[in-house]
Order: sequence, then C-alpha cells, then structure tokens
Amino acid sequence: MTEATDTIPRPAALPYLCVGDARAAIAWYADAFGAVVVGDPIVMEDGRIGHAELELAGGVLYLADEYPELGLKAPAPQAVSVSLMLQVADTDTALQRGPRNAGSVTVPMWTVADIDVAVARVRETGGTVLQEPARQPYGVSAECADNQGARFYLGEF
Repeated sequence: MTEATDTIPRPAALPYLCVGDARAAIAWYADAFGAVVVGDPIVMEDGRIGHAELELAGGVLYLADEYPELGLKAPAPQAVSVSLMLQVADTDTALQRGPRNAGSVTVPMWTVADIDVAVARVRETGGTVLQEPARQPYGVSAECADNQGARFYLGEF
C-alpha cells in the first residue's frame, strides 16, 4: 500500500467506519479497491488506531479501531457501524441541535465503474456479497460486507 503525498479535498460529509481491527481494514480496502493511506494513521498509546484516512476512488474514507469505553463499537458481522462526519462552522451550536443517541444507521455506497469486477474483488479478498448486483431505478447495486463484516453497497450508475 502506498502513501498519498497530496492532500485530497474533504467533502462536507464523509463516512467514518468503526472497525474491530483497523490495520486489517486498511489492508483490505487497499487490496480490494486500491485505497491509499493519506498521511500517517494516529496510533494511540495502547496500540489502537485512533484515526486513519484513506483515499478511495477520488473520495475520502475515515476509519478507527473500536473504543467501547467511548461508545464506539465495531459492528457484529453483517451489521452496520458507520458515522457520518459533517463539517460545521460552529460545533457547539451543531451539537446542541443534533439528536443524541438517536440510533440512526448509515450504510455507505461506493460508486464503481464495473460492478461485476468490484463484486469479484470483494469475494477474492475475503469480503462477502450479501445481495448480488441487481438493477435499480438509479443503476445497478450490490450489498456487500468487508472482511470484518461492515456492510456497504456498491453502485454502478
């Protein structure tokens, strides 16, 4: 896996995965989809990765090991544990307005050029295809899980 040298633009919203083994997840996304680590992951004193950034198909994916003591737990296999990180001008005001522990779930969808190739890569690299590619009104999508069971969708539009 190579390290990116240029910074990539940060959108106003991006997915932030909580995983059971961040090092394994980084390696899997690099192998399966060519993700590239941006900068150095932040490694905490106890050895857990507190934050890592990946460039993935022109977008950004954040991930970290689980921190159950902070309420951040990796999903059970084929469950979902994704945060949506939003940039706001005034964090204090945004936190006062936002729901606390609302229990909402976000499942990311990755856009791919060839869904059949992407689904094959998921299988080849130890991921799981939960729903085969199917035609939808917006294109073709497939539901998958990475090597640790975190769900995501692939979409060809």
